[in-house]
Amino acid sequence: MKRAFTLAIAVLLCALSAGVVFSQSGHDLFQQALAKERADGNLEEAIKLYQRIVSEFAKDRALSARALVQIGQCYEKLGNAEARKAYERVVREFADQPESSKVARERLSAMAAGPGMVVRQLWSGSDVETPIASISPDGRYFVYSDGNVVVHDLATGEKRHLTDDAASPAWYCKLSPDGKQVAYTGLKKSKEGPWELRIVGLNGSPPRVLYRGHYLEPLGWSPDSRHVLATLLKPEKEATYRIGLISVADGSVRLLKELGPAFPAHMCFSPDGRYIVYDFPGKRDARAQGSQHDIFLLAADGASDVPLVEHPANEAVLGWSPDGKRVLFASDRTGTTDAWMIEVADGKPQGAPELVKRDVGEIHPLGFARNGSFYYGVWTQMSDVYVSSLDLKTGKLLGSPSQVSKRFVGYENSDPDWSADGHYLAYISQKRTQPRARILVIRNADTGEERDLLVKRGGFVRPRWAPDGRSILLCTSNGGIYQVDPGTGAITDAVKNPDSSSFVHFHAWSPDGKAIFYIHRSRGEKYVDRILSRNLETGEERELWRGEMVLEFPYLLPSPDGRQLAACSRESLRIVPAGGGELRELLKAQGAERLWLVSWTPDGRYLLFTKTLRGAAELWRIAAEGGQPERLAPLPRPLNGELRLHPDGQRVAFTGGEDKFEVWVLENFLPPPKAAKQ
Repeated sequence: MKRAFTLAIAVLLCALSAGVVFSQSGHDLFQQALAKERADGNLEEAIKLYQRIVSEFAKDRALSARALVQIGQCYEKLGNAEARKAYERVVREFADQPESSKVARERLSAMAAGPGMVVRQLWSGSDVETPIASISPDGRYFVYSDGNVVVHDLATGEKRHLTDDAASPAWYCKLSPDGKQVAYTGLKKSKEGPWELRIVGLNGSPPRVLYRGHYLEPLGWSPDSRHVLATLLKPEKEATYRIGLISVADGSVRLLKELGPAFPAHMCFSPDGRYIVYDFPGKRDARAQGSQHDIFLLAADGASDVPLVEHPANEAVLGWSPDGKRVLFASDRTGTTDAWMIEVADGKPQGAPELVKRDVGEIHPLGFARNGSFYYGVWTQMSDVYVSSLDLKTGKLLGSPSQVSKRFVGYENSDPDWSADGHYLAYISQKRTQPRARILVIRNADTGEERDLLVKRGGFVRPRWAPDGRSILLCTSNGGIYQVDPGTGAITDAVKNPDSSSFVHFHAWSPDGKAIFYIHRSRGEKYVDRILSRNLETGEERELWRGEMVLEFPYLLPSPDGRQLAACSRESLRIVPAGGGELRELLKAQGAERLWLVSWTPDGRYLLFTKTLRGAAELWRIAAEGGQPERLAPLPRPLNGELRLHPDGQRVAFTGGEDKFEVWVLENFLPPPKAAKQ
């Protein structure tokens, strides 16, 4: 009897150590299945999890019907005939679930029409810097940036670099229609501005600069490969973006349209070169970059500009079919982001849009191949918040990092920060509870209990606890700093963004909690950055420093005594007196290294920071007075950037994970060409 009891306990302990969950809700299981399907691309494992839901949670008919629909979609991606059985079961047994039944009927109808469209994954990698990338006209080559321009042969797996410039990374790679050259951007200071448009040949010819300016994005090419289609920034009091064509021959610019303070996410030429299709905020809020977009048709000579798709939903251009008769676009009008198509003739819409494929997610268009196949990227940013013990004397992390939350694993959990008493950890989570929702999570570090605050402002990042624990500062992706009550979720303005030509961000509390420090960036003939302090009680502001900084992602951190302020970008680490004065550089990154500020040591003598290079991370320190930096210890592989030190100095929280980019192709979805009349 004793032996049997001991054996049972051993089995139980083994199960616990293996992470077996004895009470798991169907909705938690559904989220795990979605992660397997969309994030990992492991369709077979996703199907098994969906099947468990149908079997174990049959009483939840809505969830079971959704799981069956997902099973059908997974089988379709695998080219498996079992998809039909899943859809037929939904129609037969779940007529009381109208949304799932509708999807199942649509898929059965599409499958009955013929061979039907095919969706295939072609490639997956973790070295893609930006989703603005390209596919070659024959669909064989994928061109992207890993910091330099890369050509990847999808048939052989061979990878070839076209550029090698660690000092000026390449972004936004667009391959020309003739497949001979790539347009991309880089950063380099000049009197015209810090951004350069360059082109490089696939034949190995060296890069050359076409254009310099304050900001630009190459989003396409003219069909004859003679001009790059780009958005350009005209720096002035009211920042103005424009659509322009940049000549490959001499770099001259022909402006087609002035847009104002917002700019398109995607645009491309019609195959005949007569029109440009682009997405842009519509009449609802044309000033807001994050607002809902409509789709417009601009004549290539700039003579006309008409709406193509107007809808209260958010629309994004995906591409123009090779025959020039249809525009493919994404829309979230059904509650999920789906692919739609609308016919076009002579620069005008023809009829209503038609649904092509449901639930494509946030895809990034790579382009059409000549045969009508559409290629796109899925950028999965799998990030989680981790906590680990730290020995401050040696700089070594003790033991393996532990994942903070077991819910919504990998769904962009990031930006942790400890409360001053160390009892709470705040972080940001994009839990997909609604499209593009970012949630402020307050976690009790002692009990593990979590509360979600869905702050009604989009794109916010970097929570920072006040020293008294009564509020949290957040900044948003489009400028502005806000205070959030961690108890109620109430939000108030701390610093408003002055106008569209300015940007306030990257905040820090003073040690006494009476003031905040932040960076104000204004755009004129040059980018001018100011480091400011603001008394939250009186509203009084003081300028601590002003200059042409052009720093990317600057972080501010006051010393324990409040007398100095560290300002760290990914490229440099600097010190400025908290009362104002000269900005003193302590350290400059070398090549592709990235620097992240961690903490001051309690005595204020040293700054702790991390260096990251191609996924490897190390903890370093440097004396606040200057001198040679000292390497302390390597850091675990999941680390993405900054560490946040617990007030006890013995624990750290950080964001870890790996971004993955997948290349997919959508085939056999365009209507067959009509036979010519005899």
